[in-house]
Amino acid sequence: MRGSHVNPPRVLMQSLGCKTNQYENDALAAAFLAAGFLPAEDGLPVDVAVLNTCTVTGEAGRKSRQMLRRLRERHPEAIIVASGCHAQLADLSALADLTVGTSGRDRIVEEVVLQLETRPDGPRVFLHEPYAYETIAPVSLPSETRAYVKIEDGCDNRCTYCAIRLARGRARSRPAGAIVAEIDALARAGHREIVLTGTHIGSYGKGEDSSLIDLLEQIDKTSAERVRLGSLEPAALSEAFIERAARLKRLCPHFHLSLQSGSDGVLHRMNRRYTAADYRAAVARILRVWPQAGLTTDVMVGFPGETDAEHRESVDFIRELPFTDLHIFRFSARGGTPAAAMPVQVPAEISKARSRDMEQLAEVKRAEAVGARIGERRTVIVEKTENGRHFGYTEDYLYVSLPALSADLAAGSSLDVIVTGREDGKATAKAVLHP
Repeated sequence: MRGSHVNPPRVLMQSLGCKTNQYENDALAAAFLAAGFLPAEDGLPVDVAVLNTCTVTGEAGRKSRQMLRRLRERHPEAIIVASGCHAQLADLSALADLTVGTSGRDRIVEEVVLQLETRPDGPRVFLHEPYAYETIAPVSLPSETRAYVKIEDGCDNRCTYCAIRLARGRARSRPAGAIVAEIDALARAGHREIVLTGTHIGSYGKGEDSSLIDLLEQIDKTSAERVRLGSLEPAALSEAFIERAARLKRLCPHFHLSLQSGSDGVLHRMNRRYTAADYRAAVARILRVWPQAGLTTDVMVGFPGETDAEHRESVDFIRELPFTDLHIFRFSARGGTPAAAMPVQVPAEISKARSRDMEQLAEVKRAEAVGARIGERRTVIVEKTENGRHFGYTEDYLYVSLPALSADLAAGSSLDVIVTGREDGKATAKAVLHP
């Protein structure tokens, strides 16, 4: 066996990026445990170190490479494994003993075992074009109250700035039966909330005589307490979708509806396939059924050619809608994407200033969201208790802090609360005590 000769070997798992990456990292960790590996512990040497990389921005790619270097420095005798989106698109063979992109990860454990036994000379690289949905292993995280479940991979859209579709390939859906079985197993293991994730979950079932709402209706029959949707686009929220979703008893009234820009000119250059009016109409459909739904979004600033007027359009558009939170990021040119070659690149100092504008607006929207809910009743699933307070999320995705009822209250406990205000960036609440 290579490295520290510990038997059984220990594996360190790290991940960057999105919820899909986190799910895949958890699934790979489960596969290692099933093969007899032990998780890393402080102070003990590891035999294998795995990094699930990210390439959504230039900074994410840089951080992926930096973390691989650090893993090599800290664990010089370990097998270093690079997987995920950045591993698919960039040459990481100088930084990792084993590189596996976004396909073939079901072979990682087998390949690591082989390397531990044979000590091959030089790095090994497995990069394949993703063509079918790939299952790594069932995920079980008994210490967590929330679990991610991946329902699809890849994307058929061609947003001009996005490298993720280059890394993950075309959209392909996971079989509904496997999804439902995993959710039931997670619920039985104590997970109170299930978050559905993927690259483009609104495309679920495309070409297979199925759809996301068909899947949600099946999931609604499971024992999960809460089901939360990952990122969606306006086209997914049709009148028919909303009408059927309104009848689901487990679906959280929280929608992460990706915007990117409130300017039609910018949206067109991004090839986002909707207008600001389309987005506004989708929000209106949501609010007709769930008047105080949590509404979160992503906003990009500094896209090539974005003028001051287009930036103001975006700011004004966001100001008018009842967003509860915003994720702001600056445009980052990704190799191989049309946007990287667009002629008018926004200077970094202007992009940073626009990001500050949006962050200020985001803080206003967060405060408004809490203010609109003061005095209202919500249910919080407690995630942790520390310093005399419980912390957790409401069904509409407010992160809430409230005075602890007991230091021993188990994570995953549900509490009925009344929203009372906002402090240190979090909503505050008080528990409703039942007789």
